[in-house]
Amino acid sequence: METLEKLVAIEEIKQLKARYFRLIDTKQFEQLVDIFTPDAVFDFGKAFCDPVSGQMPGTSPSGPLVGREAVIKGIVDGMPPVLQSIHMGYTPEVEITSANTANAIHPATYRPFIPGVLSANCYGYYHETYEKIDGKWMIKTSTIQPLRVVFDE
Repeated sequence: METLEKLVAIEEIKQLKARYFRLIDTKQFEQLVDIFTPDAVFDFGKAFCDPVSGQMPGTSPSGPLVGREAVIKGIVDGMPPVLQSIHMGYTPEVEITSANTANAIHPATYRPFIPGVLSANCYGYYHETYEKIDGKWMIKTSTIQPLRVVFDE
């Protein structure tokens, strides 16, 4: 893969992740079908577990969500109507591993807010793999690894 092709691929992956954050925050869940591969795997089981204190509200999912439909359903079910969220992504490290595959680590902050239930500032990383299908980059695997989760009082 030529340098220019790699740079274009990196930019497309960065735009894909930015779109993911916007779709989650604006609850445009039906458009997530264009974000994830059919065999996607999403692990957000520790997204709200503070690795410093060990504190985690409620229960965590039993394991990663497997398959695009399960991933989207898990996101929708995890975002009740009263939930507001804010996701901010920062400069990612993207590695193009072939013409159709890539890896990335996206530093991010995410703030879920469910009045009376959960409000926290979360800081961590999305570790992801990507696949290019029919000329479009899509998320194949995603794991959220928090560094710190600070719960509001």
